[in-house]
Amino acid sequence: VVSRAAQPCPVVADLCQGTLRRIFERDITGEITFESICMVASTLNGINYKVPPSYVACLESMQLHTKVSAGKMARKEIKKKKKKRKRDEDAVDGMLDEANPASVDRYRKRFQVDALQEVSLIYFRIIKRKVGTSLIPIALTGLGRITHLVNLETIEDLLQVLKEMISSPTLKE
Repeated sequence: VVSRAAQPCPVVADLCQGTLRRIFERDITGEITFESICMVASTLNGINYKVPPSYVACLESMQLHTKVSAGKMARKEIKKKKKKRKRDEDAVDGMLDEANPASVDRYRKRFQVDALQEVSLIYFRIIKRKVGTSLIPIALTGLGRITHLVNLETIEDLLQVLKEMISSPTLKE
């Protein structure tokens, strides 16, 4: 679905992009969203970002609510639980812990932060590589939706890139 969404045939691309949007909107755990985002990044890299703007625009339908700092805390908690489970070597307790709603929330936060980082990289690559002016507005809109979730250093890097773009005389088409 991810690779077909980048096809030049508008009928197939629209159908696949709609499917991606539904996946992003309805994914509860965030695992499928994260895997899909990784595939989107790989596809974009493979075809050198030569995609219709609607392909990148489908990323805007993701439901990201976890800040990077909260995701890092969730990762640490998951790591502690795994170490404890390994020490205890009790499979039943491990399964019960993974079914616990608090544990599900930790995993969801982790996947959300991973997806957030991957999407941020996609947007930054579009802006930094200057792969075409048609994708830049979508990347900036997407970054505008997620900037409150990322670190301040990332925002500073974005502002530096934007300053360089403003001072540069032309962009590649």
